[in-house]
Amino acid sequence: MGSEWQKQAVCASVEPELFYPAPHEHGRRRQAKALCASCPVVNECLQWALEINDKFAFLGGLTAHEREAIKGTARGRTSGVCKNGHSFAEHGLMGRFRMVCLACKRERASA
Repeated sequence: MGSEWQKQAVCASVEPELFYPAPHEHGRRRQAKALCASCPVVNECLQWALEINDKFAFLGGLTAHEREAIKGTARGRTSGVCKNGHSFAEHGLMGRFRMVCLACKRERASA
């Protein structure tokens, strides 16, 4: 890991295989998502993941499919914004089908 933010990542001390779960490995996917949720640099990771366009790894707290939705390229989606108009690229994404950004989730949690 070369970038400064990558040194702060929770995943820096975890086996990389965790972030490459097979489609049937739901437990590994949940583990990866939980680690990312606690990571202080998840937004930087997500931005990097969007830039490198990885098609397999669980990066930035999201699967490749979820990252495609952020970019507005997933099938059936043409927008890179959540239902409240927040940019997924800026705020991240929560909920596989609900398309709720992290900003909306935080707002609900603090209310």
